Amino acid sequence: TIREGVASHSTIQAFAPPLASPAQALFPPARCVRPVLSRKLPEMAGFRTPRGLMDSRKSLSPAGCLLALVAASSLVSLSMAFKSEEFRYCKDSSFCRRNRAFTGEELATYKLHNFQMQPDNTVTGELLNPIEPNNALSLTVSVFDTGVFRITIDEKNSPTGKKRYRVQDVLVGDPTTRYIKANLVLDNGKARLQSGDRELVLSLAPFPFDAHLEIGGKKVIQINPENLFRFETFRDKGADGALEDRITQDADGLWEESFKAHRDTKPNGPTSVAMDISWPGATNVYGLSERASKFSLPNTRGPGAARDEPYRLYNLDVFEYDVTPDRAHQPLYGAVPLMLSHDKEKSGGLLWPNAA
Repeated sequence: TIREGVASHSTIQAFAPPLASPAQALFPPARCVRPVLSRKLPEMAGFRTPRGLMDSRKSLSPAGCLLALVAASSLVSLSMAFKSEEFRYCKDSSFCRRNRAFTGEELATYKLHNFQMQPDNTVTGELLNPIEPNNALSLTVSVFDTGVFRITIDEKNSPTGKKRYRVQDVLVGDPTTRYIKANLVLDNGKARLQSGDRELVLSLAPFPFDAHLEIGGKKVIQINPENLFRFETFRDKGADGALEDRITQDADGLWEESFKAHRDTKPNGPTSVAMDISWPGATNVYGLSERASKFSLPNTRGPGAARDEPYRLYNLDVFEYDVTPDRAHQPLYGAVPLMLSHDKEKSGGLLWPNAA
């Protein structure tokens, strides 16, 4: 189960394979098997992710009457057996409430400083915001010979001296031996990392942090375009202001909370991560398995949304799951935080391995 109390660094992998057909676009070859709220608009699909939650903005041909009747009876029994009160929703989790209510306040806006190439072919920088000027986040970009760009964000020097948890056993083999040196160009407040026909563009201070991946000059994925990136760092419970949220000053659920008979304590305080990600030109986004919703992920907010509830990512064995639109977002069995987009010009994918 994904819990806010289990701290993690945040890793994003973006890839845009040059696929030859829609079938290949939906199922590109990849080594990754495990990567936040998304909304899908008429001309853009995207997602914003508080840690462990995802939002997506964006016939029966019976063989005979008896078969159809049996199928209908089965659906009714499944619907009646589903116990919605046993599931935890966004309103029941403080980190989900905080991140969904966040609108990109200036005090929490991160800016990228000291972006430079390193001897191991990675490119590193520091993310700082006004609300925690002495608590920088480290940002590392790695470029692979497969065309994948990886962005890793972590606490640089935690005031508690503790390390964020890093998700293990995600990739098959060790990809670190396949870093390549991309061409880095710093120009007019932008950093451009070029590798073949792909380019990762990042905004530098004094501008708010954002990034986008281009392939063949076309934007495939945008990271933090709405400035909704939040990273709750470790804190000492005895420090000034540690008992309330640094942005809203709300103390609800920061250090412990309960759901039914279950009590969740957080010895390091709130440690969620959130970011908005968009897919320019894409009207359909796929992934976030396993669940019983449509193949093209339905909206969780706005037009077409069955209910105002994000997609949750956690492993769960649901024997009596429901397939009705307002409940099909519930997780089933495994959790794979991978999203894929496809349109007539390009395809892209994003993997977000975070604590689970």
